[in-house]
Amino acid sequence: MKRLLLLTAIFLNSINSNAEAFLCITEAVAGVAQGDSVVTNATIYTPADNKFIVSDAGGKWTFKPFGEPEKTLQCYDSRYCGNHIGNSTQVPMHVFFRTTDKFHFVTNAIYDNEKGGYTEIFVHRGSCESI
Repeated sequence: MKRLLLLTAIFLNSINSNAEAFLCITEAVAGVAQGDSVVTNATIYTPADNKFIVSDAGGKWTFKPFGEPEKTLQCYDSRYCGNHIGNSTQVPMHVFFRTTDKFHFVTNAIYDNEKGGYTEIFVHRGSCESI
C-alpha cells in the first residue's frame, strides 16, 4: 500500500512539473505602416480579445493564440519565442518576449493594395499570469 501511495505521489508530481504555462492578455496595440504604396504612419489600435498561451509541452516551450489547437511559434524558453527559433536562416518576423508579469509581442504583416506593397509592424503589450 505504501508503495502504491509513493508511486501515485511521484506520478502526480511529474504531471504538475511538466504542465507549466502562462496566459498572456494584450492590453495595448500599436502599429507602424511603411512602404512604397502608403505614407508612413503610426496607429494606436483598440486591442481585440487577444490572448496567448506560452506552455511547456513535453519539454518544448511553445506560443499560440488562446483556443488554437496548433502552436504558432517555437520558443527558446518560457520568456522568448519567435518564428526564427530553430531556423538560423529565418528573418525574425514574429517575436514574443516576457518579463516576470509583462510581455511584448512584435509581429510583421505584409500587404498589397492597388498601388503596391507595404508592411506594418504591430507591437502588443500586456500582462501574463501563471496558470
